[in-house]
Amino acid sequence: MSQAGQRGFALLIVLATLGPLALLVSQFIAAGRTEVILSGHLRANAATQAAADGAVHEAILRLLQGRWLPDGSERRLRIAGTNIRIRFENEALLLNPNYTNVEAMRALLVQIGVEPTLAASIARAIIDWRSGSAESVSGGMKFDQYRAAGLSYVPTSQPFETIDEIALVVGMTPDILARIRPFVSVYSSSDGMVVRITATATNAEARSFRQSVVMLNGEAKSPQAAFRILTWSAAPR
Repeated sequence: MSQAGQRGFALLIVLATLGPLALLVSQFIAAGRTEVILSGHLRANAATQAAADGAVHEAILRLLQGRWLPDGSERRLRIAGTNIRIRFENEALLLNPNYTNVEAMRALLVQIGVEPTLAASIARAIIDWRSGSAESVSGGMKFDQYRAAGLSYVPTSQPFETIDEIALVVGMTPDILARIRPFVSVYSSSDGMVVRITATATNAEARSFRQSVVMLNGEAKSPQAAFRILTWSAAPR
């Protein structure tokens, strides 16, 4: 092979080698850019979540100091470049399914649009669920109602731990539960003020939520802790 042919063949080898290398380099660069973008998103999400967490604690402090009131109004803060909206709900103003009577629960169900006969049936079933008695307030055995409805479970005969648990009550539907949810709470108590705090933190790149139900001790000289966090969630109910 002539010298010129050898140079041409060598050039082909070099080009054949550089092509895959260039492709590999471009893939590394693209992967690096993707990781940088993902890291930025993660950092932004972490910043907004930290700001939302801090806002809840700030809200608790201001409530204890009396500077803010759980009056349903929206408050605004700005923490480390993040805008935060804080909303309060006084759980004491809501109906507690663990303590209410049949008539009050029936009235709420009718108010949200449930047919009166069905509302009375569901109200009695809610009382049955938490009651320690095997007998239904409707008459007969409460367990028989669940077997007749083809359900594989029976009432716990214990207080409701969450509002979601009401979904298990015979006769309850997802639509009815969604409609009563804003009006009921398992946390209302006579031991202190119970407040649901929802913080929404937003910056240019991300948004995060923090929702917490907090019991505040209103007695300044009480030996009890000033507050007790009952729930801590990264999503509003």
